[in-house]
Amino acid sequence: MSELFGRVILERKGEWRNRMRGYKVVINGSQQEKKIMNGTSEEYEVPSGSNTIVCKVDWCGSNVYTFDIKAGETVYLKVKSGMKYFWVAYICLILMIVVTRFLKNEMPFWVQASAIAMGIAVLCYFLYFITFGRNSYLHVGKDEKNIFA
Repeated sequence: MSELFGRVILERKGEWRNRMRGYKVVINGSQQEKKIMNGTSEEYEVPSGSNTIVCKVDWCGSNVYTFDIKAGETVYLKVKSGMKYFWVAYICLILMIVVTRFLKNEMPFWVQASAIAMGIAVLCYFLYFITFGRNSYLHVGKDEKNIFA
């Protein structure tokens, strides 16, 4: 490593969602050759000073994370899903489908209406992250739990 550069170690925790897709890493506007795969970490050389990093998967991406680095320094970052309530929404969607499809003759109307309203709310949550919130689909930040940081 040159004396004018520092290094960034970007970690991606293993996750069920997006497990088969690698995240593209864009540092200071240029896409890196090494994608970060599920449950791995990658090391990138960056110039000293202020830098930006963004991760992308398909047409969704992350926030722009800005960090300062000195020559010879190592910065530890992590990338994770920005869909904080994915599993809650997923379970609610499955429940809504089960309730409205299989039990519709045996329950009062207000239960059906509540299940449909819950389903619409969950679908809006998912649609947000592939439309207006597409740059919030992933989250890049400092790795506070890294023992070397």
